[in-house]
Amino acid sequence: MSLVDGSHKKICDGWILIWNVDWTYQRTKDKGKRLLNKLGISDSKTLCLGPDGVYPYPKDCSKFVNCWRGRPSLQRCAPGTLFNAAKRVCDHPHQTVCPRSRVAPSAESVSYVVAPPSGQKVRLRGSDAPWAGYVQIEAEGQWWLVTDSRWTLSDASVVCRSLGFTRGAAAATKGRTFGVLPGNDVRLKRVECQGDEESLGECSLERGVPEDVNKKVVGVRCYRNWVSECGPRGVRWGTKCYYVHKSSLFTHAEARMRCSTRGARLLSITSKEENDFVSELLSAVAGDSEGFHTGGVRQQIFDSGGRNTTVQPQLELSFTAWWPGWNVSASSQARALNAQLAKISDNPTHCITVNDNFPVDSQVDARSSAPAEYYFWELSNCGLKLPYVCETDELDIGCIEGRGETYEGTANITSKGLVCLPWSHPEVWPKVAHFGITRDLRHNYCRNLDGDDEPYCFTAKGTTDFCDIPRCDWRERNETAEETTCGADKFTCSSGTCIHREWHCDGQQDCEDGSDERGCRDYSKEFVKVLRKRLQGREVEKWLHTVKVACASRCARAKNFVCMSFNYEQSTQTCILNDGNIGRSGGLVDDPTWEYYERKSLAVDCTDKFVCNDGKCINSTQRCDGRKDCKLSEDEVDCEGRLNFEVRLVNGSGAYEGRVEVKVFGRWGPVCDDMWGLPEGDVVCHQLGFPTGAKDIFVDSQFGSGNSQYLMDDLNCHGNEESLADCDFAGWGEHDCQTSEVSV
Repeated sequence: MSLVDGSHKKICDGWILIWNVDWTYQRTKDKGKRLLNKLGISDSKTLCLGPDGVYPYPKDCSKFVNCWRGRPSLQRCAPGTLFNAAKRVCDHPHQTVCPRSRVAPSAESVSYVVAPPSGQKVRLRGSDAPWAGYVQIEAEGQWWLVTDSRWTLSDASVVCRSLGFTRGAAAATKGRTFGVLPGNDVRLKRVECQGDEESLGECSLERGVPEDVNKKVVGVRCYRNWVSECGPRGVRWGTKCYYVHKSSLFTHAEARMRCSTRGARLLSITSKEENDFVSELLSAVAGDSEGFHTGGVRQQIFDSGGRNTTVQPQLELSFTAWWPGWNVSASSQARALNAQLAKISDNPTHCITVNDNFPVDSQVDARSSAPAEYYFWELSNCGLKLPYVCETDELDIGCIEGRGETYEGTANITSKGLVCLPWSHPEVWPKVAHFGITRDLRHNYCRNLDGDDEPYCFTAKGTTDFCDIPRCDWRERNETAEETTCGADKFTCSSGTCIHREWHCDGQQDCEDGSDERGCRDYSKEFVKVLRKRLQGREVEKWLHTVKVACASRCARAKNFVCMSFNYEQSTQTCILNDGNIGRSGGLVDDPTWEYYERKSLAVDCTDKFVCNDGKCINSTQRCDGRKDCKLSEDEVDCEGRLNFEVRLVNGSGAYEGRVEVKVFGRWGPVCDDMWGLPEGDVVCHQLGFPTGAKDIFVDSQFGSGNSQYLMDDLNCHGNEESLADCDFAGWGEHDCQTSEVSV
């Protein structure tokens, strides 16, 4: 590319492309002058706050000023959007600080407004939670993104702690992790923190704009403050738990009562830091609303003559954040409160609400409003139906030492905010019953029953989840923070290297220093081995390239099911976890390359029981009871001698027909006609000495019903059995038949 006579010239495939920079600049310059003359403005700096960039157009929010080399050009946003001065982009109307009206705005009717400063220095935006998002810093009355190609967990932890998330950052993100960026303006291109700073202002900061904002914009995901110290859906901050109720609308009195019935109280904000957090919480989860009830009530006091002598809060307020109005750079809280009092009615009682949406004077729609991007206070009629926020003090759930195996506290909320099921729940108890012998499990509190990493419980989703319980001393909290810097799904080696958590105590050294295999429990001693056998039909999980001691550990520490045994093939290091064992489920088969391991604590004592061919144990009373409890029905073989089983036909015109009755345990009784057919008739006829089988079968008590109890029901014969007792049926005396359902 070369410069010729003030023009850019480029040769492409024989074509010469020429564009004259001076001509373009002159055209823009002339157009800018015409715009200034039209508006009656002599200085372009009135519209162009900088030499280059896009800026708000004071008279019409559907347009914006595009400045190049200090010369303004008026452009229009796409239909249905308005210019967002904070983000410097055309945005959805409800996201802009301009009047929202059903009538299209015009230059004569729209007033440009600027939200008052919130006093925040750092905030997170872009996610649906106040503990995650893109990092924004405030400077010169504007919010700026931060970029850094070397953004670290130490840098992110400083941001988290400055926002009240004292456990630091779980992740330091780079790029568009949280979706659409909240604006494009960047203030910092490099941040370097040691990790112990109180705020970003104490770190080494380098101003500037990087080449690729989308790849270098930074964000954080903070560790939530101890989740288990709040009730369900509670958010912990400071020493309180907050519960946002946004789906239903209530008056102030109704909201206060609903909080009280939950053992809580209406929101009471006592500091600037708390107001910042509540504002970010509501901004993230509340969506559009008309405000939220708080616990604040303000009453007017009258003298004997009925004159208003003073206006006092019902309680002393150590902090206030009254709405100061639009287009103010700063305002005292006294003036802001007076502005609130000037617009309220004569009703002697008003309630304090928090809101981020306030009216804007407009000739088009007097009810128009705009978002302030921060929740300020205002006095409202206590009878307004609004959503509300309850609060409680943090719960005293105790603390844990080490892995929390001795924890006896009352935490019953998991790290994901889910409610713990009682240990006695029908779906939980079979998995933990063997622990109930030595532990009191008549509750739903988090416990570490089997030496896992920390206390856990079962949830309604059918799986287990760890509980989020604080450590008992500061030293252990610091050690825990260091251990979790790799993330919840990783294990941190002593050297600081991160490995998959599944590799911890798997019998194979993955950390260079071997720290992943130190102090590991040898679970293989808790199993009994059977050579050249494997359990069939109860497989749940399969692990490849796993050493035997790790296979035993996986079985003993399984959470989503009760692992009773495992099969292991040494040559391929294949591990298969089973939810059954020999005595409970049977299924043991010969296999010369496999070994079978059964947990000693869950083994079944088969003494005085009937043992099926595959090893399953059943009670002796199940032998010859008509139900085939063994897979090969060996529990119902050779039973006629024990049962003294006989069959006969009664109430017919001869020995060849009649009502079918059987004798068992010395008693005669009829057979129900459910599922009765020719195969069953053939078996009866063969057993009675009629070799050609049954000619016809009848149902519905064709030969009477008799007065005895039904002894057989739901018979299912193949037709070649030697006796009716050899067929499948519901069991001796088990039936659901009426007197009219006798088979013949």
